[in-house]
Amino acid sequence: MSGYIDPEQAQSELKDIFDSDSTVLLAKYKNEFVGTIKITPARYFKSSIFLYLTGFEQEVNSIVNLSVEIGRFAILPSHRGGFLSIGMLLSAFIYAMREGSSFLLWTGSKSIYERLKQIIPDTRLIDAKPNDNGNKKFDGYFKKYGSVPVYIVPMCKVNINALAKYLFTEWISKITIQ
Repeated sequence: MSGYIDPEQAQSELKDIFDSDSTVLLAKYKNEFVGTIKITPARYFKSSIFLYLTGFEQEVNSIVNLSVEIGRFAILPSHRGGFLSIGMLLSAFIYAMREGSSFLLWTGSKSIYERLKQIIPDTRLIDAKPNDNGNKKFDGYFKKYGSVPVYIVPMCKVNINALAKYLFTEWISKITIQ
């Protein structure tokens, strides 16, 4: 679901009851906010992912208190396709580790699953369904796709060689110096 809205919209329209427990990282370029990512401790099943989705709780039951949810990941279209997305994810990853978390939980496109499995082999993907709490905010998404992929990512299992290869082949090798 990342990248479907701009950062200002993400911060103003998607507020939830967990915002006061969350940390939001903002990316700024030339005095303009161009990206955002929200990090919420998932302790006691209290984060947005549990508010809106169901069908994966059993999978995370034993790790929930060691987890953070990554949400509201949005980058302005004019700034996509470069280092910003990987930089923001790495920043969130580092922040979560420094706060004592061992797992990331987030929703995202299934298209990144194979790449993510190469970098973090123990990554799990679970198709979650909307819960029946009366919230209709994401009905359009569920009508189109039926479910939302929930990623469970163990941060201590990063394949450094695969990450370095990805960064080099996908990003660094494409830099042009003028």
